[in-house]
Amino acid sequence: MKDQTPRPGGETKDEVDNRQLDLGEAFTWDDVPDFDLEVQRLEDSLEIAGDVSTRAVQLRNLGRAYANRHTVTNEILDLNKAIQNYQEALRLASSDNPSQTGDLAGLAIATYQKFLQSGEKCDIDSCIQLLEESLESSDAQYITSLHRQNILAQVYHSKWNISREDAQDLDQSIGLFEQIIDLESADNASHTNSLMKLGVLYENRFDRTGNLEDLKSCLKRSQDALIVLGSGKSQKRAEVLLNLGTAFGKRFDRLGDTEDLDCSINYYGDAVEASPDNTSPLERYSLMLHLGLGHAKRYESLDSREDLDIAIRVLKSAVDLVTEHSAFQVSAMLHQQKFNRSRALTDLDEAIAWLQKAEDLVPHDKTWIDFRICHQV
Repeated sequence: MKDQTPRPGGETKDEVDNRQLDLGEAFTWDDVPDFDLEVQRLEDSLEIAGDVSTRAVQLRNLGRAYANRHTVTNEILDLNKAIQNYQEALRLASSDNPSQTGDLAGLAIATYQKFLQSGEKCDIDSCIQLLEESLESSDAQYITSLHRQNILAQVYHSKWNISREDAQDLDQSIGLFEQIIDLESADNASHTNSLMKLGVLYENRFDRTGNLEDLKSCLKRSQDALIVLGSGKSQKRAEVLLNLGTAFGKRFDRLGDTEDLDCSINYYGDAVEASPDNTSPLERYSLMLHLGLGHAKRYESLDSREDLDIAIRVLKSAVDLVTEHSAFQVSAMLHQQKFNRSRALTDLDEAIAWLQKAEDLVPHDKTWIDFRICHQV
């Protein structure tokens, strides 16, 4: 029978195992003194003679303690020690030992952490192989197996992001996440994350293949995530709304249906509204920039003066948050477009002022915008 005894903080053993298998996001510096004590205790216990199975368990626990400490300290020595102890535990454990699955998964995560530092493809390939072996083990419990499958899906996505060359890695990640959402409870917090990731993955595959079915799946999974998230302000909700705006914008670029462009702008606006008060200036800038560019695109498509004015106003609010070269360039271009309509020198002055701000950030960068301004007066 599974041990579901609550641990400190009210966690069960499955929840503790899953938290310690997360990709380096679970612990803080407040946990380091506990890891130090655990490492010392286990190092001392290994100096005392014991049977093979006992030593295998101790080595596994020591590997986990080093790995957990590494997620906070980022010390390569801790990571190497974690890998070394997990490997030794696997060497000692018999193939039918229930702890072997945990050793494989622990070694996989440590190897993934090594990949994050080394960038070596061989490290992420080893991680995938170890996770797949741990999932094939007959002793893996349902909750823990589902969590490891989730991690495997993330690792395949990371591998895809290295070079974006092997489409099979992207397909594997999508296939795994589709299996996961069929198995997860809809009220599980990780279910929303899986839906969000699937939306991004389908968009990645659309960018590669141009297959509109992938874009359709992206919209479906992102909208599913939005339903689960409900209303109100949250970082996740703002992220999903932003992704929906981007996806509808891409479908407009492909098909030219202005309803898609309207949806894109509406979702961008909703993303701005959904961002919580503690959203960082850089994140809020990104949301505002997408909204401004959406209105600029509709102005270009429909020659809508209202969209031109909104785009200028929104981009002004964006650059008040973050000073960024390309936003200055776009603002200059929009003011130039406004001058072309109004022939008011104040609009031309604004265009030149924005361009000069852009050039102050990158003095050597003479763009096509200044040429157009000079030749359309």
